[in-house]
Amino acid sequence: MRLRNRHMARKNSAGHGLGLSGCVVLLETIGGRIKARQNTPHGLIIEITLPITNEMLQEANATLH
Repeated sequence: MRLRNRHMARKNSAGHGLGLSGCVVLLETIGGRIKARQNTPHGLIIEITLPITNEMLQEANATLH
């Protein structure tokens, strides 16, 4: 599925059609990604991946122990 298509928004929509596009730009800027796939027979699955550094992982582990 194409996530960057700004023309998918309905013409009568109350929104501005920038939400998903902004998410994609933000995630790619920080090294993350967003993917979408059909969830047959209904719906959509959106997967968001965020980067993590070793320092962030060590801090999280220290907090848990």
